Amino acid sequence: MSSSGKKERVLTSWIGGNDLDSLKGDTYIKNISGPIVSVLNTHILDSIELLYNYLKERVAPCIEWLSKLTNANIRANHISLSSSIDFGDIYAHANRHLNKLCTQPNRLSILLSLGTPAMQTVWILLGKTRFPCTFLQSPLEQGVQEVDIPFKLSAEYLPAASKINTGQREKQDTTIVRYLDKPAVN
Repeated sequence: MSSSGKKERVLTSWIGGNDLDSLKGDTYIKNISGPIVSVLNTHILDSIELLYNYLKERVAPCIEWLSKLTNANIRANHISLSSSIDFGDIYAHANRHLNKLCTQPNRLSILLSLGTPAMQTVWILLGKTRFPCTFLQSPLEQGVQEVDIPFKLSAEYLPAASKINTGQREKQDTTIVRYLDKPAVN
């Protein structure tokens, strides 16, 4: 929480190619506004926490440029992924990142427009189960929007998944018992 007692407004996102491509040299290219820039133009933020899997040399100029567009604190975190579509690896890094962000109460927003579909899926899973947040998207044609994801994983998915897992375990246990009960063939 900030010193005034208000919850900090925090945005987190992957850094995407569109934001990197909107900067050539030290110049912002008109009519190319990546999703992060679009959010900066429409939202007042206290802190921006970005994840990236690009070379630092490619990202550093973008972060420097973004810092000129906002008074928010910007921190970019390099994440070394084995693959940009490895759900387990993405989940481990994103979960650790959100755990750090949520040590203090805040108003967390997650920008879904950037990253691979696997990265977006992991954000949604974490945001719908463990880390209360607002989801944002920034399609070029429509601007920044809040995303309504009309289900609760904890209420709808988790009990069903538990039943499936229990059913699979019971089926496996029965199969093992049947196998063990069969006489050995010599």
